[in-house]
Amino acid sequence: MSDQRSLARWVYMGAAVLGAAVIVSVPVLVAPHRPRPPDPTWIVVVTVAATLAMAWAMGFVTLAFRRLDEFQRAAGKFAWYWGGSLGLAVSLPIYVFILLGGLHWLDPVHFHLGAELAVAFRLGYGLAVVSIGLGYLVALGVWRITRQ
Repeated sequence: MSDQRSLARWVYMGAAVLGAAVIVSVPVLVAPHRPRPPDPTWIVVVTVAATLAMAWAMGFVTLAFRRLDEFQRAAGKFAWYWGGSLGLAVSLPIYVFILLGGLHWLDPVHFHLGAELAVAFRLGYGLAVVSIGLGYLVALGVWRITRQ
């Protein structure tokens, strides 16, 4: 029984990754984007594809998670919490180094400075950090509501 559960878990995780990759790649393969200016239709199509890919992946990852025993679930939660927290903590000095022009300092030919790049980088990093925080708060709220 354990081998079947393990095999099912790996099949679900494979389906999550491969299916999401196919879904997000279809718009690129069917109608390649032309450079400049950004086409609003293209932006919406690729955004919808990315949303569908994440929904697909989350569905199959949930099925895989349900195949874990209690010890494996606890190990996964521990690894995600501490690994994610430490990874985020380690990324802050790297973020500051890049934002302040550290890559330009190391290799000025390939890494250029600019206000637009700094804003984009700041937004990208901020989006990840805020999304992690909001995801944590939502999950904590759901957990507390369903456990009472």
